[in-house]
Amino acid sequence: MTASLSYCVQLCVALSMAPVLAVGLGTMAAPLSPLLGGLLAISALGIQLWIVQSGLRRANAWLEQAASAFEGGAGQQRLAPFGPARLRRAIDALNRMLEQRDRLDEAMGVRERKLEEALAQLRRMSRQLVDVQERERRAIAHELHDQIGQALTAAAMRLRLLLRRHGIDPRSEDAERLTLILDGALADIRELTRSLRPAQLDHLGLASALQDLARRLFEGTGIRCKVAADAIGQPPEAVAVALYRIAQEALANVVRHADASEVRVSAGLEQDSYVLQVANDGSGFVGNHAPMPGLAAEGIHERAALLGGSAAIRAGPGLGTIVEVRLPLRV
Repeated sequence: MTASLSYCVQLCVALSMAPVLAVGLGTMAAPLSPLLGGLLAISALGIQLWIVQSGLRRANAWLEQAASAFEGGAGQQRLAPFGPARLRRAIDALNRMLEQRDRLDEAMGVRERKLEEALAQLRRMSRQLVDVQERERRAIAHELHDQIGQALTAAAMRLRLLLRRHGIDPRSEDAERLTLILDGALADIRELTRSLRPAQLDHLGLASALQDLARRLFEGTGIRCKVAADAIGQPPEAVAVALYRIAQEALANVVRHADASEVRVSAGLEQDSYVLQVANDGSGFVGNHAPMPGLAAEGIHERAALLGGSAAIRAGPGLGTIVEVRLPLRV
């Protein structure tokens, strides 16, 4: 940096001495021809211009170093102080600012790493919570099916046996009322069991479970539903459960909000992802309203994100709504 200062001093001296040197050379060349005197004066100016350009290049190099120190991150080279005391104090202040910036950058980096670790831990805990919830659903569904469901079935059979044994007409008002109560309770238990954990998902696979889900949801609604999911094969349990729950939410939304006449459900493999798509020809966006309620859409996005996947919901007037979910092959 001392060299840079010397060049700046040379620059100032050169600029101040240029007229004197030009006049001196002109005076020396006075006895000579006017042409020679002019050439000497031009040569003197050329030398001064060369000194000025050299000084400017040195000054520009120092400014580039200063700019690099400010633009760079932590650990960048500091500015070397030089020149008068006032200039040195200014450079020292700049270096302190750079050090303070480096400390702030380091603190921000630590906070960002801690935030990323906290988010990763939160995702792990959320996934564990979902796994626990699914296990509890399965246990409750089995309990309902194996205990309460079988008890109601036995009660209904016992009622018919008692009616025959005591000669009571099964078509009588009281007998029919009891029979309807037991049959209704048994149907409710079966529906609750399927909602908690469909048996097809565990025993017959995702494709069969999706077909049964569509049949139960759209039965009697007038909505046509086509399911094409055989290509997905047998995904891992976590993937099968997530795709089933997402399809369940998307199809229930069609029944409640879409005003659709046809629904298409497809599931398969594309490169390195399991892909589920639920599309309907319903109303899509209506005014400023979203294609599905916020909680439903949020639940779909969260379930996909927990397994490292993604979800997209697209809709438009006259185009219906498409829910597309992609989950990685390895989760």
